[in-house]
Amino acid sequence: MPDYKPSRITSIRGEGRLVRDPELKTLPNGTQCISTDMAVDFGFGEKKITEFYQLEYYGAPAVRLHPDLSKGIPVRYEGTLNIQKWTGRDGTEKSKWIIKCWYLDRATWPDKAEYLDDAPKPASHTPAPDDDIPF
Repeated sequence: MPDYKPSRITSIRGEGRLVRDPELKTLPNGTQCISTDMAVDFGFGEKKITEFYQLEYYGAPAVRLHPDLSKGIPVRYEGTLNIQKWTGRDGTEKSKWIIKCWYLDRATWPDKAEYLDDAPKPASHTPAPDDDIPF
């Protein structure tokens, strides 16, 4: 049986951070598109790995979102995962992952200060004494 390697996953969603400022392009058919690269971290500590994907987002929503995006911004995305393959000038096979988004927006990640020991803590709730309970 030959090896089956799908070139498209029908649906993917997640969060990542942009590693470069998005570029706004106009395609030959007149559709506008933003294109950028994104990093996604998996795991933590010594086992943490980072994968990189190209994001593409099309149409009027992309044009509206473009001014709000820049390098380092966390984003949420939904779309299809595609692989683009080509032969390089040196004759080697190359490939890259592209997420063609149908949804893309800024994500809000918690501030790191929330996890630090010296961060301000919310006021603690002191329970009422037992003799104040009416039953």
